[in-house]
Parts: sequence; C-alpha cells; structure tokens
Amino acid sequence: MVPSLLVAALLAAGPSAQAPEAAPRVFLKAPEQKKDVPYVPTPPEVVSAMVALAEVKSGDVVYDLGCGDGRIVIAAVRIAGVRGVCVDIDPERIADSREKARAAGVEDRIRFVRGDLFAVPIADATVVMMYLLPDVNLRLRPRLQLELRPGTRVVSHAFSMGDWKAHDQIDVGEPPDERPVYLWVIEGRRRSGARAPTAAPAVFRYKDPERRSPGAAAPGQRGEERSMRSRRAVAASLSVVVSLALVPGAAPAPVKDVPYVPTPPEVVQRMIQLAGVKSGDVLYDLGCGDGRIVIAAVKTPGVRGVCVDIDPERVAESKRNAEAAGVTDRIRFVEGDLFKVPFSDATVMTLYLMPDVNMRLRPRLLSELKPGTRIVSHAFDMGDWTPEERVTVDLQPQTYVLYRWTIPQKKATRR
Repeated sequence: MVPSLLVAALLAAGPSAQAPEAAPRVFLKAPEQKKDVPYVPTPPEVVSAMVALAEVKSGDVVYDLGCGDGRIVIAAVRIAGVRGVCVDIDPERIADSREKARAAGVEDRIRFVRGDLFAVPIADATVVMMYLLPDVNLRLRPRLQLELRPGTRVVSHAFSMGDWKAHDQIDVGEPPDERPVYLWVIEGRRRSGARAPTAAPAVFRYKDPERRSPGAAAPGQRGEERSMRSRRAVAASLSVVVSLALVPGAAPAPVKDVPYVPTPPEVVQRMIQLAGVKSGDVLYDLGCGDGRIVIAAVKTPGVRGVCVDIDPERVAESKRNAEAAGVTDRIRFVEGDLFKVPFSDATVMTLYLMPDVNMRLRPRLLSELKPGTRIVSHAFDMGDWTPEERVTVDLQPQTYVLYRWTIPQKKATRR
C-alpha cells in the first residue's frame, strides 16, 4: 500500500484504528577487526637505536605502523621540529599511546590514527618505523616502495623484508640477546612508462655510477658514509637511552618473550611429520599457545605431550582444547618460563618463538636434551647451528619455513 492510500484508510477507519506497529530496530555488532600483529613492547634501548638509525631530524614526519603504546613516536618527537603519527588497529593501544604522549608533554606533536596499517595513507611520511611480523613486512613492502617518497627511511625491528636488501643493519645488545634493526631508504622512481610491479618488487639498486653527477660519491661510498653516520648516531643514542623514558618514574610492565601467533593447521601437521613423531615419543611445545601442536601430536597412539607457556590464559585455553579433543589424559600442562622448565625427558621439541629466544634457548637444548632428540622450529633458525632439514609449506599467499635438528651424541671427555 502506498503512503497516500495508507493515510486515507486510517482516516476512514476512525479514531479507533491503530497505525501499523513499527518494526523493531535491530542493532548488529560490527565484527571485531583482526589484528595482524600482537602487541609486544620494544625495549627502550631498541627504541633509541631505531630513532638514531633513521637519523630522525627536524622536519621529519615519523609514522609507527602498529604503534602499541606509542613509545617510538614519543621518543622521536622529543627532537625539535619532528611530528609523529601513531597508527594502530586496536583502540586500547591508541588510547594508551595518547595517554602516554600526554604524560610526556608531546601530545600536540602526534596524530593518532586508529586504522588498518594496510589502508591508512602514509605518503607524507619521511620515516616509517615497524615492529611487525615477517609475513606482514612482506605484504606491506609493495606499499612502502610505491607510495613513499624517495629518501624516506624505513626502519624495522627484528624482521627484514625478504630480498629487499637493507641499506644498513645493526644489532642492539650482546649475544645471545642481541636484537637486529634494519634500515632501508626509498630509492628514486622508475622511468616513466615502466610497468609497476604487481607483487613485491625486485631489490631497488642505486643508479648507474657512470650517470652520477660530477663529484658525487659512488653508490657504495654513499652507503658506507651513511652507515658510519648511522652507527655513530646509534652509539651516541644508546649512551643516553635513559633520557628516552616515556613516563618518568614509570616502572616497565613485565613482558612475555614471545607473542602468541597461532600456527596454521597445515603447518602443525607438517611439523609433526618433519619431527617423525611415533609411539613412545614425549613431545614438548615451548610456548604452546592454545596447545594445537601437542594436541595434534598425541593423537598418534602412544605419544605423550607437554604444553609449556608462561601465560595462564594460554595454558587454560590449551586445557579446554585438549578436553574438547578428548586427549587431556595424554598431556601435561605447565605454566612456567620456558628457560626454566625441565625438559630432559623430551624426545621431540617443537618451537615457534623469536630469533633471539631461539638463540638464548639453544645452549639448554644442546646440553640438556638426550642425543637423538628431534627439534622442529617454525619460521626461525638457530644461527650457525645448521639444520639437517629445511622445508617450506606453501599456503598462498604465504609460505612458511620449518627447520629440523637432531641432538648429536655427546663428545667423550678425556680423563
């Protein structure tokens, strides 16, 4: 019935007629946006090194993609004439960043953007800071190379960007706890008419030395000079790292060594195959998350498992998942520090940690595990300890890397 006829019908029916009851209003809750990267605070000395390696100076606009509590941008804008942009998809992190910037007296120099780092405009940046994950770096790389202006500096904590060769790299801290920090500089645009890359572009290289202007430094020389300046700046900044404290007198919150990032089911199965899990094995997963690797392993008859995690929420989740899978009786759950929990009875060890954590854990693995124990690590190797096998799991658009080692026989000691 069209509106005019509806009104006429109501008038004809008299005052006792009731208007049709309005349909109830339904409010649908928007789905929570998925976070690509868990929040792991960057240590103050690494913050200082990142700011120094980027050679942040007056006039710079510093973006931090996945800014967390804003500590990197807050440190950068303390330099006179620098402005900052905090980008994070998590509203709690944005609120935290704003609160800390206000406490540090620099809120007026920072723009806070709640949004997806793959969608937020970044073209006005002169410096981009990142502490993301390897696959996120690779997905972000085409945007950086195509949208940022030549000369923009990109600094990443912990992770590189595939075959895009870093302009410079430094390690912050002492082995085995050192943390790599990488620097890239956006090169000049390709000649007009050149096809834009559809995937991650090839490594950008310096212009042909034969075409440089008279008196200009050769490409390698320019890189070496910048590298030396960067390293001197980092050394100077680390000597005054205390001055970069975000809130004077604030105690640092305890942090976990490894963020929780679930392993895809296909990768879980490949890890179990690579380890050669069989009846009689005792499989430990250090940093077990929701327990999926151990739960999958103990479905093999005769296998027992141990879930180790420092986070009580993860241990509780592992228990719930094991109960749902009907395998609780085959798993021991340990809430504790993976550097302290005894694991000498393991015959298989699975890891999805971080590069520096692998390196810190390596001496324990070699000294405490029995010869023949198999170790499988997702994503990260163990430095110069050569794996006996390296396999990839191709789940487009992402490829996962797995490594396997076997604990060797102990060397006999001479009396």
